[in-house]
Amino acid sequence: MRFPDKSYEDMKRPGLLVAVWLCILPLGLLSAAERAPVQIGMVLVASEEMKDPRFQETVILIIQHGNGGTVGLIVNKPSDVPLTHALPMLDRLPEGAEYVYVGGPVQFRTAMSLLIRSDSAPPGAVRIFDDVYATSGYNNVGRIVSAAREKDAVRTFGGYAGWAPGQLDAEIARGGWLLFEAEANAIFASDPADVWRNYIDESGGSWDWVMLDEAGGILRLG
Repeated sequence: MRFPDKSYEDMKRPGLLVAVWLCILPLGLLSAAERAPVQIGMVLVASEEMKDPRFQETVILIIQHGNGGTVGLIVNKPSDVPLTHALPMLDRLPEGAEYVYVGGPVQFRTAMSLLIRSDSAPPGAVRIFDDVYATSGYNNVGRIVSAAREKDAVRTFGGYAGWAPGQLDAEIARGGWLLFEAEANAIFASDPADVWRNYIDESGGSWDWVMLDEAGGILRLG
């Protein structure tokens, strides 16, 4: 997986969606009036109605979104592949970085990405939200993991989740995904098995149908 040749500001511009399901609740779940439906640095949480077995009970951090489509990393599905098997050149392993996470169903064995929580931008990494950065490619990932400090949180991913333009919008409109603001503590949770259920419990399951008009305003229909 390679990041597009665009500035971070270009990457942040979401395309206009015609319709989307949004849950109108507190505690981090976004109201329709608070922001556009999909942006870099948000998380997709599979609803309990998700039919695709590849994405059931998944939490996905959006790391790219624009006219070319959307890319995200599943953050709650560690694999049984030791990171040292994928990156044998590593000098050391930061705490919590022992295994490769399943970033998504696309190119699990050939595409490697990294999320790191750091108080300064690692070389070659792109800021996703707050103090969380992402990079891709074996050389970049290996270099940053080896240089990570004790206080840095690190996650490595094989593969990614990807959607063509308009594809994710349609899945959201069908109720397959809930949208939340990303929280670093959830992305780097010590027990990722609990992350999906915590988000679902937070959502409460109360849904409103909202539609964006051509100017990007909100028309509430229900």
